Amino acid sequence: MNVHRLFTLCTLDLILNSHLSPINWSSVNSAILRVGTPLSWIQSMPHLQYVRSSGYRQFMIHYNRCKDLETPIFLWGDEIEYGIFEKQLKDKSEGVSTHHYELSLTGSQLRQKLTAIEYANSDLPIGCEWQPEYGSWMVEAVPRNPFGSYVSDLMNVEKSMQLRRKRLHFVLSDNQIAPSISTFPLLGVRNNSKYFNNNLHGTIANSEYITDELINPHPRFGALTQNIRLRRGSNVNITVPADNSQTIHMDAMAFGMGCCCLQVTMQCRSDEESRFLHDQLTVLSPLLQALSASTPVLKGKLTATDTRWEVIAQAVDDRTPAERGLLGDDATALAAAANEQMAGAGVKRLMKSRYSSVSLFIAKPRSERDLFALASLNDLPADVDEQAFQVLTEEGGLDEPLARHVAHLFVRDPLVIFNDSIVLDNYNAMDHFENIQSTNWRSMRWKLPSLRIGLEFERRRIRRQNDLSSASDEHSEHSGLAAEHEVDEVLEGLHRNILVEDRVSLADESPAPSPLSSSLSTPSAKDDGEDLQSFGPGWRVEFRPLEVQLTDFENAAFANLVVLVSRSILAGRMNLYMPMSLVEENMRRAQLKDAARSQRFWVRKGAFSTASSSLEIPQAAEVEVEELSLDEIFNGKACTNSTHSSSSPSSPCCGDQRLPDSSEAPRSGVLPAVTNYLLALGCGGCAAEAAGSQQISGRHSVLDGLDPYLSLLSKRASGELPTAARWMRSFIEGHPAYRGDGEVPQEVSDDLLTTCDQIGMGRVSCPSLYGSERVITPLDLIDEEDLMFANYTCFIQPSQLFALNLSTNGSISNFGPQGGVVPVSVPVPA
Repeated sequence: MNVHRLFTLCTLDLILNSHLSPINWSSVNSAILRVGTPLSWIQSMPHLQYVRSSGYRQFMIHYNRCKDLETPIFLWGDEIEYGIFEKQLKDKSEGVSTHHYELSLTGSQLRQKLTAIEYANSDLPIGCEWQPEYGSWMVEAVPRNPFGSYVSDLMNVEKSMQLRRKRLHFVLSDNQIAPSISTFPLLGVRNNSKYFNNNLHGTIANSEYITDELINPHPRFGALTQNIRLRRGSNVNITVPADNSQTIHMDAMAFGMGCCCLQVTMQCRSDEESRFLHDQLTVLSPLLQALSASTPVLKGKLTATDTRWEVIAQAVDDRTPAERGLLGDDATALAAAANEQMAGAGVKRLMKSRYSSVSLFIAKPRSERDLFALASLNDLPADVDEQAFQVLTEEGGLDEPLARHVAHLFVRDPLVIFNDSIVLDNYNAMDHFENIQSTNWRSMRWKLPSLRIGLEFERRRIRRQNDLSSASDEHSEHSGLAAEHEVDEVLEGLHRNILVEDRVSLADESPAPSPLSSSLSTPSAKDDGEDLQSFGPGWRVEFRPLEVQLTDFENAAFANLVVLVSRSILAGRMNLYMPMSLVEENMRRAQLKDAARSQRFWVRKGAFSTASSSLEIPQAAEVEVEELSLDEIFNGKACTNSTHSSSSPSSPCCGDQRLPDSSEAPRSGVLPAVTNYLLALGCGGCAAEAAGSQQISGRHSVLDGLDPYLSLLSKRASGELPTAARWMRSFIEGHPAYRGDGEVPQEVSDDLLTTCDQIGMGRVSCPSLYGSERVITPLDLIDEEDLMFANYTCFIQPSQLFALNLSTNGSISNFGPQGGVVPVSVPVPA
C-alpha cells in the first residue's frame, strides 16, 4: 500500500469535522478534556468542598457497583508523546541562512490532520489515535486498539510505534522534525526566539522565561496552569542542580508538563489483582526510571540529574506556603493563612507535590494480618482527608487500605471546574472523582472500571437477580444449563492471561480445532452471553515513570518488559514488597546523573527467585533487603542455596537461559525471571524439542523474537550500552562547538535534535545507543502495509494450555504446563 492512499480515500477538508473513531480504551479518564468554560480560581473556591465531597462519594458508589466485576481478558496499551520543532532563519542580516530549531506551535493543527488520516484509514487492521498534550508544540500517540495477551502482540508493539512515528512525520512540513526526545534542550533560554523573549509575564503562567503561547489552547490547560499558581500564591519555583555546580531555575508549568514520556496501561482481571499489581510495580518504578533515563539537559544546561521527574513535581506544586511547611508551627500565622473553602483550610501540612512517587501500598487485605502487614510497610507519612476516610469506611464499607488511598488523593483541591458540570448525579457520574484523580500524578495510577461498563454490569446483575427470583420454582428444570454454564466459566479460566496465541487453525500440519480449543479461541468478558468488554475498560494500572527513548525499538523494549514483568508477578514468580521508605529512597537515587551505573538500589532479598516467592503480604520486620546495582537487579546474581535442574519447569530447559549466560549458576533477577517465565510457558525452542515436537524443525522459538529487546535492557543494566541520557550527554560533550562549561550552545542543540530525529526514523544507524546486533530499517523505506503484521505468529496445540489458578487460600499460583506444550513461531510469509 502506498502512503499516498492516505489522501485518496477522501480529502482532509471534508473529514476534519466528521465523526471520529471512539476514544482508545487506554486513554479513557486519563484527563478531562471537555468543551465548556472553566471557572477562575476565585470563582471555583465556593465549589471546592462540594466537588471534593461529591468526588469521593462518586468513587464509593462506583467502586461498590464494580467490586465484583471481572474482565478476564488481558489488554494493554502504551502512550508516547512527541515534541514538534521547526527551523527558523536565525538572522537574515548576517547574509547567510543560519537555521536553528525552536518550538513549532502546531500541535493542534497537526492533530486534526492526523485524526483525519486515521478516519480515512479506519478500514485498515491497525491504526493510531492522537491526543492533545499540555504544550502547543506536543502531540500524544496511542494505538487505536489495545494489544492483547498473545506473544504476537508483543511483536507488534514496535511496529505500532513505527506506524505512529511514520504517520506523524508524514504530516510535518519540510522544516519540521519530531524526535521522541524528553524535552526541548533550550526551553526558556534567552535567545532570539519569540517564545522565550517576547510576551513574558503573561496572565496565565506569569513566567519571566516563556510566553503563554506555549500552552495548549484548550481552556483546561490554561486554567490548570493559572489555578496552580493562584492557589499556591506565587509562581511555581523549579530548581534543578546543574552539572557545573550552578542551579537551574524555572518558573512555569510548561517546563515540567512540556516533557515527553512513555507510559503503559494494563487491564487487570479484578479489583484484587489490579491492586496487588499496583503495589508490585510501584517497587519497580524507580528501577525502570533509572534504566530509561533520558533527560540530561534543561534550559540549555547539562544537569546533575538524568530524569524529568523532579522537574514536573515542582512544576505543578500547588501547595500553599503553610502546606509546604514554610510557616512551621506558628499558630498565629497559620490561623491568618487559613481558608476554610480549601482542602485542609490550605494550611494542613502536605508532604509531597501533586506529582510525586506513590506513598501507599493498596493491596486488598484478606485478613487482619494483611492489614497489619500493609500498615507496617506503609512507613511514609501519607496525608489523608479524615472526613473522606470516614465516609468511605463507614458509609461505603471500603477496606482500610483502599479508603486511605482515596482519602490521600482528596487532600488536594480540584484545579479545573467547568461551569456546566458542578451539580451532578453522583450515581451516574464520575467527573468530580476524575477531576481529582487526573491531577494526582503518581508513579503508578490505579484506575477503576469505566462508568459505562460499571453501569452495564450493575444492570445485568439486577436483571439476573430478578430472573432468578421469578424462576425459583423452575430451578430443577434448568440445573443442566447451570452446570453447563459452570463448565464454560472453568474453560474461560484456563485461558486466563496466557501469552501464547492459539493459532492452531493456521498451522498446515495441525489437526482441526477441538471443541476445547474453539471455546478458548476468542476469550471475552461475558455475562449472559453478552460482551461486557465492549462497554469499556475494566480495572487498570498505569505505569508512569518511564522516560521516552529515541527509537521505537527501545520504547518497545521497555513497554514489553513492563508487560512481561507484570505477567511474571501474577504467575507467582516475584514478590517485591518492602518498606515504602526504601522505595522512596530508590526514587531519589534513580534521578541522579548516570544512576544506572553509579547507584545501588534497595530490593527485597530473593524477590526474583521462584523458589522463595510467595504472594503473601509480608510484615516489614519479616522483609530482608539488600542494596544492588541495576546490573545485579536486572541481569541477576548467582543464587546461593539452590540447585540447577534442567528438568524443572521454572528452570531454563536444556541449559538455555538467555539472560545471563547459561554457563553460570542459576541467577535471580528481573530478566532471568521473565525469561524463565516464558520458558515455563513453552516459548523456547528447547522446551519444544524436549517435548518431542515435530514442528520445530527450521523454526525459531518465541523467545528468539523477544531476545533483541531483552538483550538491549540487559546491556543497559550492565552498562555495556548507555542510557539515552548518557548517550545525549556524551554527544553534547563531544561536539566541536561545546565549550566544556555545561552550557549547551544553539549549534549543539540543533545538531542533537537533528541527529535524534534521524536516529528515530532509522536514517542514521547508532549502534553506540542500541547495540550493533540491531539493524533498524529506515521508516522511509517501509511501506505502511509492512507495519500491519507481526514478524512472528505462534502456534500451539489445542491441548497445550497454561492456567493461572487460584490455590485454596486464594493466592495466585505459578504458571505451569498442563500438558506437553509445543508453542513455536515462524516468520509470516510475505
